[in-house]
Amino acid sequence: MSIDLRHPDRFDARHIGPRADDLPGMLAAIGQPSLDALIDATVPESIRLRRPLALPAAGGEQAMLAVLRERAAENQVWRSYLGMGYSGTFTPAVIQRNILENPGWYTQYTPYQAEIAQGRLEALLNYQTVVIDLCGMEIANASLLDEGTAAAEAMTLAWAVHRHDDARARFFVSQDCHPQTIAVVRMRAEPLGIQVEVGDHRDFTPSEAYCGGLVQYPATDGGVESHAGFCGRLQAVGALCIVAADLLALTLLTPPGEWGADVVVGSSQRFGVPMGYGGPHAAFFATREAHKRLMPGRLIGVTVDAQGKTAFRMALQTREQHIRREKATSNICTAQVLLAVMAGMYAVYHGPAGLKAIASYVHDSTRTLAAGLKRLGHRLRHEAFFDTLRVDLAGVDAAGLRAAAESRRINLRYFEDGSVGVSLDETVTVADLDDLLAVFAAGQDQHLNAAALAAELGAAGFGDLGRGSAYLMHPIFSRHHSETELMRYIKKLEAKDLSLTTSMIPLGSCTMKLNAAAELLPLTWPGWGSLHPFAPVAQAGGYAKVFADLQAWLAEITGLPGVSLQPNSGAQGEYAGLLVIRGWHLSRGDDHRRICLIPSSAHGTNPASAVMAGMEVVVVKTDALGNIDVADLKAKAEAHAADLAALMVTYPSTHGVFEATIKRHLPHRPRKRRPGVHGRRQPQRPGGPLSPGRHRRGCHAHQPAQDLRHPPWRRRAGHGAHLLCGASGALPDGPSGGGHRRRGGHRPGVGGALGLGQHPADLLDVHRHAGRRRGDTGHALRHPERQLHGRAPQERLPGALHRRAWHGGPRVHPGPARPQGRERHLGDGRGQAPGGLRLPCPHGELAGGRHDHDRAHGERAQVGAGPPLRRSERHPSGDPGGDRGPAGPRGQSAEAQRRTRRRWSWPTTGRGPTAGRRRPTRPPGCATTSSGRRWAVWTMSTATAT
Repeated sequence: MSIDLRHPDRFDARHIGPRADDLPGMLAAIGQPSLDALIDATVPESIRLRRPLALPAAGGEQAMLAVLRERAAENQVWRSYLGMGYSGTFTPAVIQRNILENPGWYTQYTPYQAEIAQGRLEALLNYQTVVIDLCGMEIANASLLDEGTAAAEAMTLAWAVHRHDDARARFFVSQDCHPQTIAVVRMRAEPLGIQVEVGDHRDFTPSEAYCGGLVQYPATDGGVESHAGFCGRLQAVGALCIVAADLLALTLLTPPGEWGADVVVGSSQRFGVPMGYGGPHAAFFATREAHKRLMPGRLIGVTVDAQGKTAFRMALQTREQHIRREKATSNICTAQVLLAVMAGMYAVYHGPAGLKAIASYVHDSTRTLAAGLKRLGHRLRHEAFFDTLRVDLAGVDAAGLRAAAESRRINLRYFEDGSVGVSLDETVTVADLDDLLAVFAAGQDQHLNAAALAAELGAAGFGDLGRGSAYLMHPIFSRHHSETELMRYIKKLEAKDLSLTTSMIPLGSCTMKLNAAAELLPLTWPGWGSLHPFAPVAQAGGYAKVFADLQAWLAEITGLPGVSLQPNSGAQGEYAGLLVIRGWHLSRGDDHRRICLIPSSAHGTNPASAVMAGMEVVVVKTDALGNIDVADLKAKAEAHAADLAALMVTYPSTHGVFEATIKRHLPHRPRKRRPGVHGRRQPQRPGGPLSPGRHRRGCHAHQPAQDLRHPPWRRRAGHGAHLLCGASGALPDGPSGGGHRRRGGHRPGVGGALGLGQHPADLLDVHRHAGRRRGDTGHALRHPERQLHGRAPQERLPGALHRRAWHGGPRVHPGPARPQGRERHLGDGRGQAPGGLRLPCPHGELAGGRHDHDRAHGERAQVGAGPPLRRSERHPSGDPGGDRGPAGPRGQSAEAQRRTRRRWSWPTTGRGPTAGRRRPTRPPGCATTSSGRRWAVWTMSTATAT
């Protein structure tokens, strides 16, 4: 017998729950004799992969940690003063340890059930309050993906305000915006037919042909000026003024809302979230109450529970996709919750005075550097600035300066005209300032000292540009400034949430629930987390190897030759894939091919993404069991043959179906892939040159409050967790400006559609780690067991309403087909949610997204509530952009009522502990959210929260 020298403490034994003794009982529970039989009943023979995947051999946790240490050492963490929306920051240890590294926060599920998500919802309300107060706006959402896409969402909102009028299809962007923002806005506009004009906002004269305009505040090169005049000119012709702002700067500068901005967007990264080579980071989006029905993403509001206590809920959530579908103007159905929670807690920890002190420190450091640069003879492009200087050099050229900077391992921003940019942050020290002064003094005999220069400076002030209004006056921002107090507050909120530290979470959807601690451990190492996204490519050798490995493995798994890691959510991956298809057609001169066939059972983001990509959606019928109606598919494909661009299907479908006839559906047509059983099939096998899919099946925690296909920050298997595999040669690339790490021209229809060219990627080491640890054997063994232990316990779970299969034919859930309850509620087995919260059908008013409820913390808030969301406003029938049609007795359109009835039909269960129980009745007058979801929580005598 040979000796096995592998370490006995293996990953699969620690993280795959069932043991060999458990399998027979689990198989018997679902009526299958073996794992192979389960796969035979689940995965159609026509798409089965019969050869082993050519992946590296599985390794142990410690071996992979050693590899990752080597890769981290290959990333050179220089001092980067590049700016462009990314800044060094300190993550307070109390936040890093108790949120970022705490499974009580990083294993929570999307908070569709408010009664088991009260902690997160309150933390998100904190974040919304920070954004609202600092921006001077009336309402804010619970975060978006990144600043570039937030700006693009603001552009589409401006166009939607004008009801997509082609006569208003022009949008102005200031040349002083960050280059990646300009690239994203341009790309997002082109498929929609919006004409983007980039120029000097000072000379811009709008007309009624414009729907809006965008400026950066402060500018990308540091200039600070009032944009009140620009804003007034736009609003005089009915256009919207959009501002991309710096949250920290707004503690010292007049907030955009006070000089009339309609929308304010930006990134909260510098509020305690490391740069991580580009992210992910939580973007913010704030606007006026008048535009709340068009705002993308989610909004957390305040309500009162059945006992009269304050409670939190998602007042607006994913309305665009779930209700409007192909009429949607946005495919955003997500929030960067973990990042937003961190940024909000950063503000809670420091409070208004602490944030102002940090901003003043950054500004004073910049003023000190500016004084030294002037003394050296250099000229500053702007006299008013916050943290960024643009320097016109004197006595030295840019090449010589660059050599001096690189000799000290310093990255600066080099403009095409020879000027140099320097952006400071809270991490800068006096020694850093001395080094910068020495770099700019290259060739001179002067040796300036930063401390001496600072002693000569007076008090700072912005004059008319300075902020005079108060912010963060709610008591929550004045109570938790000690580590102990903040730790207790974080733990208090954590205790109000359900996570894997509390319970099994039997919710499948597209989101997985495992990130091993060993996978997360490297993500706080400086070699992975402290790299600036615009640092030279040569300084990111470790990341480059991770990218290359992951692309190669994903190409092998998908069976497709090209992989883009750019998209940073499932919906963005869908969008990128459709842009690839569109670009391919355009490259062939087939600009008329704009029809996209999508089954009616598809995710709501699918049709929204198609519309955003400039396509026209034609809906394909599905039967009562969720299967594609092949006859209808053929008929519509033939009817639109001349103009057909794509067929987009989810595989397996949203009903959990692996359709045996998929190859007949997809004869060399692009399609969307939903990952299934690694090692048992390849998406190329069903046919088609494109496979947007999420490479998360292997190891993922489910994300708190994010897109069901969008993995959460720092515990995801890669921020570009939506892979895009293609054979067309038109995969997405990034913006070529700004010294980006991936340079190159834009391909037709793709380009910088999704922000950074490689994608914000601080987490790719997780997937590299997991892939190497599991290898081909790990995947092949793991996923048949997932098919089993993800299904069998549904028959045995007390106190839960189980997700049921709703389909026929080959099934993920073996057994007789039966209706599926679309909402799944979890309790503690005693009929209550954690903390004893019992949510009612809310009839009252909801606060508009600000932490201002009188009883939110036991005392009266110090800020006023915005206009509440009343019942008529919480439903699309009260929304001019919502579903139209004759209103039913509950104020719903007929179609909305049919959707609601389908969504909330509740079966009499035939198996499990609730067998034979009567279906619960709906309480009268139950309110409906803007997404069409009921806020009643059904009560069962054995089971769940009410």
